[in-house]
Parts: sequence; C-alpha cells; structure tokens
Amino acid sequence: MPKVQSKTRGHFDKVDESGTKVRCKLCSAVLTTGGGTSNMLSHLKRKHSEIVSTQTNSSTSSGDNNNSVSTIEQSLSPNFKEIDEALTLMLATDFQPFSMVDDKGFRNFVRHINPNYRIPEKRTIRYELMPKLFNELKAKLKRILSDIDNLSLTTDVWTSNSMESYITITVHFFYRDDLKSCVLTTTLLTESHTADHLKEVVHQILTEWEIRDKVICITTDNGANIVKMVRLLGLRSMPCFAHTLNLVVEYSLKVPGLIDLIEKCKKIVKYFRKSNIATLTLRKEQKERNPNVEPLQLIQEVRTRWNSVYYMIKRILKLIDSITAAQRKLSQAPDIISPEEENILKDVVILLDIFEQATEMISGDQYPTSSLIIPIIYGLFDNIQSLGPRVSTNVGTIFLQTLKENMNNHLLDYESRTVCRISTILHPVFRNSFRHLNNKLAAKEAVKAEINNIIRVRNLPQVTDIDTLSIASTSETGRPDLLGFLKKNLNNGSITSATAINLIKMYTETQFPHNSHNWDDVVQFWKFNKHLEPLDEIAFKYLAVPATSVRSERVFSATGHILNDRRNMLRHEAIDMLCFLNQNQNLLSL
Repeated sequence: MPKVQSKTRGHFDKVDESGTKVRCKLCSAVLTTGGGTSNMLSHLKRKHSEIVSTQTNSSTSSGDNNNSVSTIEQSLSPNFKEIDEALTLMLATDFQPFSMVDDKGFRNFVRHINPNYRIPEKRTIRYELMPKLFNELKAKLKRILSDIDNLSLTTDVWTSNSMESYITITVHFFYRDDLKSCVLTTTLLTESHTADHLKEVVHQILTEWEIRDKVICITTDNGANIVKMVRLLGLRSMPCFAHTLNLVVEYSLKVPGLIDLIEKCKKIVKYFRKSNIATLTLRKEQKERNPNVEPLQLIQEVRTRWNSVYYMIKRILKLIDSITAAQRKLSQAPDIISPEEENILKDVVILLDIFEQATEMISGDQYPTSSLIIPIIYGLFDNIQSLGPRVSTNVGTIFLQTLKENMNNHLLDYESRTVCRISTILHPVFRNSFRHLNNKLAAKEAVKAEINNIIRVRNLPQVTDIDTLSIASTSETGRPDLLGFLKKNLNNGSITSATAINLIKMYTETQFPHNSHNWDDVVQFWKFNKHLEPLDEIAFKYLAVPATSVRSERVFSATGHILNDRRNMLRHEAIDMLCFLNQNQNLLSL
C-alpha cells in the first residue's frame, strides 16, 4: 500500500520549527500534527478529497496491485464529510457544547467505532462546519418561502441567563399540504425594547428574508410595546390566545378566600421540597398506603404559568391523606389543610380542568389552531355554565362568577376578529361552532370579500345564477342608453357577489365525515372538492395563522439547554445558528 507520507508530501508547510503545527497550502488551514501525518491526511480527505483520489488513481494506473487494494478500501470507507455534518447536527440537536469533541469519553467512543475518523477540532465545528450547515439550511428555507404566497409569524422577546435580550421570530405556512413551522431567526437586541426599535429590527429581518409583503398576521403576547410594534409595521395582529387564557385564570384566582389558600398550598409544597426529612416522611406515608405505586413529589407553582397552580392543587388533592399524616408527624410542618379548604380546592380543580384542556389544545403547532379559538370559547362558556351545580362551596361559587366575568372581558374580542372568523368557518369541522348567528354571518361576509378580491385581481370565471351576463349598451329604441353604465356597473357587482354567495352555499352543503378531527381528513376535503376553488386557498391562508406565540417561547425554553454552565459565554451568532438548526431539522427531509 502507498505510504501515507506520499499523499501528504508537498501540500503542507511548517508553521514552527518543532513541526507540531503545519499550514495547508491549498486552504491555509493550520493543523496540529501530534508528531504524525494522520491529521494531515484526514484534512486532505475531508477538505480536498480530489487530491487523494488523484494520487490513488495515479498509483493504480501504474499497475501497483497493492494500490488497487488501497483504492477499494478507500471506496468502502465512510464519507468523513458526512460524518462531520452529522456530528455538527448532533451538537445542535442535543444542545451539546462544542467542547464535547474534546471529552475523553466521547473521543474514546468514536475511536472504537472508527479509528480512522479524526474528530474535527471544536473551532472547526464552530467556525466552519456549523456556519456551512446553517447557511445551507437557511438558503433552503429561503427557496421554499419564495414559492409561498401567504404566511404568518409569531414573535417573542426574552432574556438569557447572561442577561442578554433576544427576539425570536417563527414562520408558519402550508407546503405540500402540510402545515410547516420554522424558526426564522433569534436576534440579539442591543437597545431598549421600545416599539420603535423592535419595529426596525423586525422590518430588517422580514426584508432580509424577502417576505414582508407575504405576512398575513403576526401572533404576539399582550405586551404594550409588542402590540405597538405590530401596529407600526402595518401588520394584522393576533393576541396570543394562551396568554389571554392565562390572564383570565390569573385574575380569577385572586378572589377573597382563595388567594390565601393558594399561598398556604405553596408553603406546604415548599416545606416538603426543601426538607429532606419531610420528603422521606411523605414518601413513607405514600408507600404505606400504596406499596406498589412509586411515590410522587409535590409540584410547586410557577408565577408565569397559571396551569402550574392547577397542577399543584391537583397533586395536593391526590396526596392529601399522605400529606396530612406526614404533617402530623413533623413538628415544624405548615398548617394542615382543613376539610373545608379541601372542598374549595376540589371546586377549583373542577373549574380549571376545562381551561387546562383549552390551553393544551390551543398550544399545538402540528395542526391549525386559529380555527380552534372560537370553538374553544364556545366550549368554555358552555362548560362553565354546566359546571355550576357541581360547585359546593361559597368560595368556589365566587370563583365561578369571577371566571365568567373575566371570560366576558377578555375572550369575546376574539369572536369579532377576521382571522378567527374566516379560519373557523372554512374549517369543515368547526364551521358551525359560532355561539351567535351574527358572528357566523360576519364570517361569511369576510369570506365573500376574500373571494371577490381574488376574482377581481385574477379575472377568474364567475359562477352565478344571474341569467344575463352582459348588458346591452343600447336602449330598446336602438339609441345609445345615456345611463346604461349604471346597469352595467350594478350587474357586474351583482355577478361577483353572486359567485361568492354560491361558492359559500356550495361549501356549507358539502358533507364532511362526522366526528373526524383528523387534520389529514380536512386536507383531503379541500383537495377532493375542487369545485369550491378558490375557497381552499383562502382556507389555507388563514388556517396557517397560529393562535399562540408558544412556538417562539419554545425557542426561549430551548436556550436554557444551550446557555448552560458549560457554555455561558456563547456569542449571539452561535445562539442563532444553534436555535435555527435545532428547530428546523424537519427541513432536511424536504
């Protein structure tokens, strides 16, 4: 077999006299030799494979049989470039630090898999491999978006552990009949979070991605600066429905008699979670009652999430007997929950359960959610009304009434929003989910306006029951009709309106499989009923609007893994790349 030195000779210069560092003549990369040539050969295979291939082919043509064996071995060896890319993607997927490639255990593991593979240095991954993969994936998303006519956004502003502020923007659209959700960017904010500054940042991002004129709606939280930013951008806004549900419950939990009880529950949870003796005592009490069941821990409330209160109370009620028994054995334990207080907590769980269902349902990103808002509001009002007889305490009754008041104050606005109306009526499962007839009629009028606009812009053929499609420009006497333009303009408008009315009528009369909430069935409904075009286009346009900004918030949650003790000094460019690669891996299969 040809010597390794023959393949590396002539392609490297020494950087220092010791020869431990060399510079590649082909790309100027500096390598450490470690006293051998394996790193140099690995670099040539990875970066300049054509050089190695040429040398090998040249040796083979000279008749050297051993060189033929070398060529076969090389053809069967793994593609180191693909391994490099897979390693880079793994670091982003699992939120591993770049320094992982220097860990002894990892290097030993790789050496056992393939002793010929040379792990790239962490700087190579950070400054070469990851930017390359990032730019390729970004270009792919840009190509996809260039073919999309309508898309929606979500955004969220958050602060990292190192006290740097970022804005994340996600994009939502239909591509090949599937709802896609991708991260556009996670950008460092270098100034105060004023509406004017945020507007400039977002405008620059949308311009860079060339999607400014394609945005149908942007879903945000209820922050005043964010709401004003959207208004300054001239975009339609959608307040995050999950945030609004959170406000409804948060305000309602502050009723007299309940707020103090919740504080009492928090103290109990804090005591058992901070005391080792208390924790062991609680586990022992659970084991005595249910020896075959693994003991559970108590759940602490998180200030920013109302449903954590729900989970806390529900877990306390589940373990109430064990908690009470443990408290009686512990001298410094907080006050025990009384039977009356237990009944109040049961009322709270009964009422909050439907809000938990609503929050879970509305927070998905694999199916349309804007069409769920109006049906969920309907369901909340309907269930709150029917749950009244199940409430057994005075505090529970007050909590129920307060929930109703806050629902009226904060939820009804969604029923008058165009996006919610259109997405609901054009979702065949939910098209009859309006609480009030006037909202359903308003939804039909909004769809009618969309149809009319498409017909005018594209000059589409019109479906109408009007017998006369053209108006004579002369009167019955043969003389020019001086005011004939009035009839012509009137009838042109009527034809367009009739087309829209007939399409909507045909749609409402087209059957859909009952009790099917499967999104694939909805897609097939629109693909099968081609006679309803362009209603399908309008449907997908508005169904792509997210009901919540949860998708952006999940990026913030992900950075908790990215910015950890092992890499708390990560620069913002790397954070953007890691978030982008981590959240957009579905693009690799497109």
